[in-house]
Amino acid sequence: MMEKRQADSQTTVVEDQDTWQELAIMDPVDKPHLVHKASEDQEALLLNRAKHPKHRPLLVSFALEEFEFPSSICLEEMPLFPQWHLPLKLMAILMALTFLYTFMRDVLQPFVSQSRSDFYKIPILVMNKTLPWTAISLLALVYLPGLLAALLQLHRGTKYSSFPGWLERWMSMRKQLGLLAFFLAALHAIYSLCYPMRRSYRYKLLNWAYQQVQQNQEDSWVADDVWRMEIYVSLGIMGLGLLALLAISSLPSISDALNWREFTWMQ
Repeated sequence: MMEKRQADSQTTVVEDQDTWQELAIMDPVDKPHLVHKASEDQEALLLNRAKHPKHRPLLVSFALEEFEFPSSICLEEMPLFPQWHLPLKLMAILMALTFLYTFMRDVLQPFVSQSRSDFYKIPILVMNKTLPWTAISLLALVYLPGLLAALLQLHRGTKYSSFPGWLERWMSMRKQLGLLAFFLAALHAIYSLCYPMRRSYRYKLLNWAYQQVQQNQEDSWVADDVWRMEIYVSLGIMGLGLLALLAISSLPSISDALNWREFTWMQ
């Protein structure tokens, strides 16, 4: 009995294989109903495989072409950086406002009042003033929601009540705001290092030397200006180093290796 069933199953498999081979070499004009039935069976098989839980991860793991699946199957659309949309928009708004204010004060106002053309300042000088102001504003927005949450808890007298929706969303994007602040601060440092490389700075240096010769001045040393610049550069380097430490500690691979006390101390 078992041998008969095995023989019947083998005969069925052979017949199915012969049928598919005939359909593969068959002209669609000769047997249109068989070709149409085979295409429907193949489409139904693909649909069943796609709906099965074992085959569903393949839709996400691999980028498949559209012709490999029927039109009824749609790949899941993955949004691009969803947590960065609002922080990037906020950074763009702050940069635009700061850039507009700096442009009007350093470029447009001298041009209108004194007819002096300082438009060459836009690429480096104006941008280098925009970057640190925006970075400081973003850094303030990182720590401000924590203070507001603490004041709200003190006002309510409990720490177990939920925060408003806008405050929850603000606190959830503090990491993105901090990383953007570090990025702008790093750009500010690079822009500042490029100051002596500018052609306008070289022309100004020659003009200062010529004016010093015309005034018969041997030494142009000003102690107040020297000390001010030295302290300014030193504090800028230290601030960038601390901001880099905060940015590194906020990375998931680093923050997971720290306990709560260490992470709080670094923040």
